[in-house]
Amino acid sequence: MNAAMHGFPPNASGETTVRLLTSPEAAVIVVEDAGCAFDPSAVPAPKPPASLPEVEPGGLGLLLLDHYCDDIAYERVGERNRLMLRFALQPAA
Repeated sequence: MNAAMHGFPPNASGETTVRLLTSPEAAVIVVEDAGCAFDPSAVPAPKPPASLPEVEPGGLGLLLLDHYCDDIAYERVGERNRLMLRFALQPAA
């Protein structure tokens, strides 16, 4: 969603590719686009709101990634952004 909303100039078209790679140990989501270079892993995660009245819609994407992802990797490949989000899979009990 962020790539679509912020990666391209207003009224410009762009393409974003999302792939899911799985193994018994992990699931990896790979997001690629040709938008503006942006490394979300280099941005400090925002502080969570201290109370419910302080909650505002949106702006929590980096906080959620930081909480749920086991590893976040970004690279700029030519004119494309590549973001890899790794989620470790727990073995079945």
